[in-house]
Amino acid sequence: MIKAIAFDWGNTLMREIPLTRRPSATSPTMEVVPGVTQALKDLHQQYLCCIASNARGPESTALSLVLEKVGLDPYIRHVFTVRELEVEKPDPRFFEGILWKLRLQPQECIMVGDNYVTDIAGAKAVGLKTIWFTAHSSRDARHADVAIGDMGELAAAVKKLAAQAERAAV
Repeated sequence: MIKAIAFDWGNTLMREIPLTRRPSATSPTMEVVPGVTQALKDLHQQYLCCIASNARGPESTALSLVLEKVGLDPYIRHVFTVRELEVEKPDPRFFEGILWKLRLQPQECIMVGDNYVTDIAGAKAVGLKTIWFTAHSSRDARHADVAIGDMGELAAAVKKLAAQAERAAV
């Protein structure tokens, strides 16, 4: 049974701003990826939603401030970063650290991200379900469980993976 969804930060939840490494609370412009707000509204009551980011140093402390500034904070229960986990994606210990802190098994968590190597392959190596957010490719999922090109497709993708997980548990 799926219990949690971990989201990559840059270009999955938030659009990275040109000329800055990552959006921050002091960025002049912050942009939520289209469809993310509605997807989180649809999913957060049934699933524990969290951030899984390679952010480190000062940018890691800014993530919660940015979530609040753009109105996504009610939907995100945990923010996991390199600063806290002491390793970065795609290292399996990054994902294992999240699972340990959430007290979940790999099959109970979905990783959503735009980077195939760090987000998808890294999470799959540990046994998480994966949704590859890839608006710029042929949407060949390779080893991802599902590929989506628009965040408007996220709730349906999660529902599909949850149904598969329930069938596998029976």
